Amino acid sequence: METNPEAPVNVSTINTSETNMKNRSLSDNLYEQSNQYAQEASGLADKAYIIAAPYHLMKEHLRLLDELISPVKMSIWFIFLILICVCEYFFSLPLYRHFIPAYPAIPALGIISVSLILAHSFVLMINKSAVDWRKEELKAAKIRRVGGRRLKVEEFAKIDKRVRNEKNSEFYIGFSLFIIIGIVITRLSIERVDYLIKVGEQEKFLVQDTLPVVFYVFEVLSGLYFVSLIIRLIRGLQFLSIKANFNRNQSEFLELAEQSQLRTDEAIQLFNRTLESGYDIWNTQTTISQCIQEAYYRYNKNAMDKFDYIRNPIDVDISLRLVIIDSNTHAEMYGNFIILTNNYKRFSNNAGISFEQTIYQDEEIKSFKYDNRDPRNLTQKFKNGENIIKQYI
Repeated sequence: METNPEAPVNVSTINTSETNMKNRSLSDNLYEQSNQYAQEASGLADKAYIIAAPYHLMKEHLRLLDELISPVKMSIWFIFLILICVCEYFFSLPLYRHFIPAYPAIPALGIISVSLILAHSFVLMINKSAVDWRKEELKAAKIRRVGGRRLKVEEFAKIDKRVRNEKNSEFYIGFSLFIIIGIVITRLSIERVDYLIKVGEQEKFLVQDTLPVVFYVFEVLSGLYFVSLIIRLIRGLQFLSIKANFNRNQSEFLELAEQSQLRTDEAIQLFNRTLESGYDIWNTQTTISQCIQEAYYRYNKNAMDKFDYIRNPIDVDISLRLVIIDSNTHAEMYGNFIILTNNYKRFSNNAGISFEQTIYQDEEIKSFKYDNRDPRNLTQKFKNGENIIKQYI
């Protein structure tokens, strides 16, 4: 019986397969090592941040406060406030003496105090610097409560939401109280004049009888930044203690920051070798860890400012729609695409469809791949809000 000879073995196919397996193994090993270095870099950055955060955040907090109450602005407002308060006190004494003969100064001083508090409730609504300052204050307080660690995205979002709510609630409550107190002062003025007319001490309602209300209004307007000034003085005293503590630990901070920078550079070098060895970044099944993305974020920053270098990336929510146009037919195409950023953040969707994505602040597109076509370079900075990007292929 005749037997069939064995099929010939394709040696080149076997060799190619073995080579691919070796390259895959090499790239995987390089990736794991680069990811390990990136994790170490992030850990060192976290330790450095814990030391430096109270000082730098309070410094930024004071800068925003100084921007809010600049010396020129405060000198003008403060002089105006003193004049208004003095006038309000003396012109209102007759009004309050009529109702509280023994202690007319108490309601007069009470109205001045309430006016300054009401004025502060309007600051968040009318001044963006006050909003930024309030956010930094809450961030610094939160970081102190959690032991100095860097805040997460959802924690920043909660702070933003809280400031928005405070801005609205303080304004509407303050404005309501402002109107109610104004009505009360007006009513008391009318009752006093009615009494004086009845007993024959005054013939009619005079212009000066409106002055308690007028000065009350100007008192609120002139007192907008008075409470902020008090807060600035208190925070300034607190900053002296925080600065002294940071100075004692500054050498440790600098050492940790430099170690983080060294590990970051090593992680980037290894990841570049990973890519050269054939690591398929366009395969969404392969991994690009957050630590590697953070390493690229730090690598692309100015290493001279050590605190800015070790800070966590600031996350920004955007809307993105990539429109793909066939360069021959000019028809819109709706296949799948993958976008790669300069920090090796990767996301995928169908062309022509808007979707929400979280990116790092100042992040930009590096390249993209449409369906099974070759990747294409695309340098495009993201902007806040909606991003519509049109590409011909």
